[in-house]
Amino acid sequence: AVSSQSTGSSGINAEYGDVALTIEKSITMTMAQESYTVTVDDTATLECTAFAKPLPTEIKWYVNGTEIDTSTDQFNRHTINFKEQVEYRSFSELVITGLKTEDNGTYKCEASNTVKGTSYTSSATTNVIVKYLTVSLSKKVWSIASGDSVTVTCTGTGSPQPDEVKWFKEGTTNKITSADEGYTVTTTSTSNYNRISTLVIEKQESDQNYVCESTNYLNNVAQFEDDKVLIKIYSPVSVSRTASFVETQIGKNSAITCSCEGVPLPEEMTWYKDGTKISATESRTITNTASYDPKFILTSVVGFTSASSDDIAEYKCACENEFSGKSNTAETTIEFRVVTESAISWDSSNPKAAPFGQPLNLTCTATGLPRPTNVVWSRQTATDSKLVLISSTDSRFVSSNEAVDLQTLQGTLTITSPQYGDDGTYNCYTDNTINNVVYSRNANSTLLIYQNPTVTMATTEIASDPNKNVELQCTVNAKPAPSSLEWYYGTNKITNQPGSDLDGYSRTSTYSFMVASTNEGKYRCVGGNTYDGNAATGEGHTYVRLYRPVAMETGSTPAGASTVNEFSSLTFTCATEGVPQSTDVQWTFSRTLTNIDSVDHQHTIVNTVNYERSDLNIETSSEYRIPTVAFTDIGTYQCKTSQTWDSKTTDNDKSWEIIVNFSAKLRSGNTNGQTNIFQDVGTQMKLTCLVYGNPQPDEASWMWADTSGTISGEGDFTITNKIKNEYQRESVIEFMFLPIYHNRNIQCASKNALSSSTEKLSFSLQMNPDTMSLHLTGSEETGATVQLVCLTTFTEGEIQWMKDNIVITENNRITYATNSTYTTKNSVLTIVDIEETADNGVYACELVKSDTEKYRKTYNLTIGQAVTDEDLSTGIIVALVVLVAFIIIVVILIVVVFVHGRRKKDRSMFDGSSIPEGYENNNYDDKQLQSVITMPDTTLDNIPRIVEPILLSNNTFEHDVKEATIMQQATLINANRNNRSDGGSVQRAQSTLGKPARRSRPEDQDRGNQTLDHRDKRDWY
Repeated sequence: AVSSQSTGSSGINAEYGDVALTIEKSITMTMAQESYTVTVDDTATLECTAFAKPLPTEIKWYVNGTEIDTSTDQFNRHTINFKEQVEYRSFSELVITGLKTEDNGTYKCEASNTVKGTSYTSSATTNVIVKYLTVSLSKKVWSIASGDSVTVTCTGTGSPQPDEVKWFKEGTTNKITSADEGYTVTTTSTSNYNRISTLVIEKQESDQNYVCESTNYLNNVAQFEDDKVLIKIYSPVSVSRTASFVETQIGKNSAITCSCEGVPLPEEMTWYKDGTKISATESRTITNTASYDPKFILTSVVGFTSASSDDIAEYKCACENEFSGKSNTAETTIEFRVVTESAISWDSSNPKAAPFGQPLNLTCTATGLPRPTNVVWSRQTATDSKLVLISSTDSRFVSSNEAVDLQTLQGTLTITSPQYGDDGTYNCYTDNTINNVVYSRNANSTLLIYQNPTVTMATTEIASDPNKNVELQCTVNAKPAPSSLEWYYGTNKITNQPGSDLDGYSRTSTYSFMVASTNEGKYRCVGGNTYDGNAATGEGHTYVRLYRPVAMETGSTPAGASTVNEFSSLTFTCATEGVPQSTDVQWTFSRTLTNIDSVDHQHTIVNTVNYERSDLNIETSSEYRIPTVAFTDIGTYQCKTSQTWDSKTTDNDKSWEIIVNFSAKLRSGNTNGQTNIFQDVGTQMKLTCLVYGNPQPDEASWMWADTSGTISGEGDFTITNKIKNEYQRESVIEFMFLPIYHNRNIQCASKNALSSSTEKLSFSLQMNPDTMSLHLTGSEETGATVQLVCLTTFTEGEIQWMKDNIVITENNRITYATNSTYTTKNSVLTIVDIEETADNGVYACELVKSDTEKYRKTYNLTIGQAVTDEDLSTGIIVALVVLVAFIIIVVILIVVVFVHGRRKKDRSMFDGSSIPEGYENNNYDDKQLQSVITMPDTTLDNIPRIVEPILLSNNTFEHDVKEATIMQQATLINANRNNRSDGGSVQRAQSTLGKPARRSRPEDQDRGNQTLDHRDKRDWY
């Protein structure tokens, strides 16, 4: 009901006669309607009237106790209109647009006035009911496995509040309740507007749609809303297409469509173009639309706006779904075709006319979808009555086709050497096929072959003796045919021009004259023609000169260079002149320092040859340049040329000897210049250091790199220094055997006057792993002390000593010591006061890694007596006796030979048939005589010492010095030959030779020229 409230009282004022009567009334508010029932999104207008005197100045509106302020966002859909209408009444209206459920409530209008100083307030109310009813589902689409349980929630929202939310199977009218088997239904209310119903399906085995319905009543009239729940049982995806191919005209709009069906349904379709994933662009759209009733289907459309050749491709659509960890994919392909009829055009760049003999390309561009596959060429020349296909067997014509893009083919006809008869009309043809219909096109143009005059001289140079006749022949070719041919001497036209003959497009002329010093020089032949109104000329020439023998001029930069400094530049120049022209200048370089590469500088040679022809001479110039001089450039440089004329050859050459001043250079003289040396332990090693320099460098010194001190006392080695030549020294360090601790870097060093500091060359010495050596130190003489040194580069195992394969036990004479490092194992066996009987034998150093893996080195120790002074004196005496005997025998033999020669001379006085008595009985033992004659001439001063190296074991050498004289050996030989009974002299010689030889000691060896011999008497381990 409409309600109104007022407070206060009223008064009446009246006038009688001249007295004014004033009537005042307190305020009363009324509402036009006691309630408003409206629909969501509609507009409601609430009207309120105020009765009062005086009228109120303002009427306010409230909703549910809150004043409505239309200037705020909360009430931005509310408008208040207020105006005075009559003397005692005032109207106000509230307009609400776009009604929502939150607009439900009690609205109040309120106003005030004042009567006789008393304030009065009145209000009126009305109810606004926004009626609505909605249904919402917690989830509409369900993808499940057969037999799964599903819980679905449906919320009914309305004004007034829904009184029931019900569930149905789609297509039935029976409400589902908890009493139905397999279902549970519960209903709750969360507000004055909501009612929630939950449906639990215990076991869903097949596809089923469920309907949720909500109802409420307004003015005893029922209304309802419903929605569906779609429950689908899982199934893998499948893809279908509307067509296997789609074909459209170029520039048209088109589309291709794929559909994907499956549970659950993928959110989108994936598209590929020729295998590459694509997305939407300005000219291509991709739309995915899902539908769930009655089937789960995703439809995807690729739309082409103004299709072009770029859109031509094979498209693939693919979709994928996943359920219970399983992924399923399906795909199909659609060919998209854009077609257009073929077209062909003659390229604007093709010439209308082309020069004779120069390669020419004619091009036609063919287009179409599908793209034409070929461009065919034909032509019609002056000898043809129609177009004739150009033969592929004609080598002057080469046809090729190149695909520019998907719809363009470029055909090219190449005429490798256009001839005069190639003038005519040229045509290009192409076609393509659309839906079994052939679309052919062709284009053509004319071509003219022209030739500016070209002049050919029979010869370009003539050398002649004076007063001899020469002929110059000139041929001019041109199209149009040459109209003129003229001869010039230098720049002057010859007065008496010879005639010329025209044959087709060629004109020929011959000019002859007697050569003299007054008319030698350059003769020119000039031909001309006119094409398309333009005159053209061509020219050729021949030099006619009197013979001049070749001459040569030379020079160098710097001038007169013979000695230059390293890193400077050097240039040699040779210039020749003569008639006829000499051959090109040839250069040779003979290097002084051979067998060495230039590692400091590249030896760069630049040759330039220039020809300068004057009317009377021919000059040839050549330069040999060395931009950066290196020490390897020391040597002899030569330039050479030759001239041939009238069966005569004249040669000229020039040489330079160049010396380079350079600082000391060091190189390895080892094989291949090696500086990284890998050796077995205990072996001999030789390092060669080559030192170059000018002035000659100092003698090289050797040092260990880690100490920088000159080598001395480091082991058994020798250092030899030699002068090889004026620029080179050689220094060699040779180790008799290399100790283990020589895994080091060794350096040789030298310098000369130009060196800013000492130059060094490093060698890296490395011992090979898992190697052994065994050698003896000391003298193998009775009573001496010897040491067997065993060196190894094994890092594992134990060393044991053996004699004759029996392990040695230490005693008071025999001891051994073994030490190890992280890279070596070494041992020394010491025997003091050695005895021949007790200590002779085969000694072995054995490294034992395991029972099956052993390594050994052996040494055969042979103990003998030392050579005494008495033995030496006896040997010398015997040698002297033998020598004297040998000299006597030689003298006797000389006498015998002389006498025998005289007898032969005397016999020549007899005739050939008779021989004097007694001569035929004189017999000589030729063999015996020969053995004596061939014996070497030996004296006491040149008795050699024979040294034979005996190999005792791997990597170990023992030098056994055996001393004997050649005479002693000769005595033994002759004694055996003659089978003499006198065994005394033989025995004496044998006893001398058979004595144990004294072992050579280092100090007995020949030291040689400039040889330093260093010995280290310390143990070598």
